[in-house]
Amino acid sequence: MQRYILDRWQNHFSGHGYCGTAGNYDATRATSAAEMLVDLGGLNERITPSDGEARLQMITLSAAGLRESIEALGGRWVHRGEEKFILPPVAPSLAWTTFYTNLRRLFPHEEVRDGQVALITATHTPNSPRTTDCMLFARLGKSFVMNKTEIGYFLGKGIDVCVYDTRGVLNSAGYPSEAGLYNDIDAVGDHLFRTYDPARVCIYATCGESFTATHLFTRYHARGISMLLENAPASLENVMSRINWIAQQMFLWCSSCIQAPPTSRCHSTEEDLFNSAAKIQALPRSDSAGRVTLLKTTGDDMAPGPEVDAMAASLRQTGCTVTVLTNTPPDDLEDPHLANPLRNPLIDQRVTTSLFT
Repeated sequence: MQRYILDRWQNHFSGHGYCGTAGNYDATRATSAAEMLVDLGGLNERITPSDGEARLQMITLSAAGLRESIEALGGRWVHRGEEKFILPPVAPSLAWTTFYTNLRRLFPHEEVRDGQVALITATHTPNSPRTTDCMLFARLGKSFVMNKTEIGYFLGKGIDVCVYDTRGVLNSAGYPSEAGLYNDIDAVGDHLFRTYDPARVCIYATCGESFTATHLFTRYHARGISMLLENAPASLENVMSRINWIAQQMFLWCSSCIQAPPTSRCHSTEEDLFNSAAKIQALPRSDSAGRVTLLKTTGDDMAPGPEVDAMAASLRQTGCTVTVLTNTPPDDLEDPHLANPLRNPLIDQRVTTSLFT
């Protein structure tokens, strides 16, 4: 039944680019995109969640390591004012040309700087110490290769990025269940926090990825972890109810039929049918709570403004510093839920401020 619920949810979004699932990408191109991150210096690891029923691909990209690679090939990563851009060597080598091709897949915007064609990696980045060392991308059935724009957005500001694929997606083995997906992000987080202080990590999620993001957030809430949620619904039930009445009733019926835990359940993992609101409401208050930024979009039916505001109120009760930002989608965008708030310059500035101050 759990597999059925997951499949119904994923199939609904399979035709959407921004919230799409595995059906949206070609395996060959996706594998090439993953290899591109490794070629840029990403640490490629395989980790096993606690239930032992999956083997996950996890890649961590270091901004400092990327800078070293750029400089080793004769290029420069310049931070001037609030802008960051990459300048090529005076005499580019074949190695630089290959490296530059991969850079452009993350940073596609080119402009002339200092008489040379430069890659613009960020337009709003304070020239001050940051408070966030790493962005951890939460997952829910969609490969990280579909987030190259967002990976480039944070890495381009000089922040490390950690991505992974959940069980059954691309190079990660296993079959998804609710507990399995929670176990996946637990394994990634626990592994990442051997290197990074949770208080200097921000979990990033869009749409349904917020369901797994809030799971990890609740585990490290008292240690100051932060979270950035974009167009995030409060629960899977709410999402299903907005598809249509039949979908909602089917979801509730399937939920009532789950009487025994699946074999893939880790006994320490509580399942709530992807209910982020319930997870947050159950959190105790902590004086060490981190920052949470919620991005909502006007006209978004999947993550309505009042629903986002309610989650913000619950988060404030836990001691978190919460910021809610509203994005206005482009007029020609048919579905506001598919808007990318980070492309809004005003939101970009506010989000950047939360990551650096």
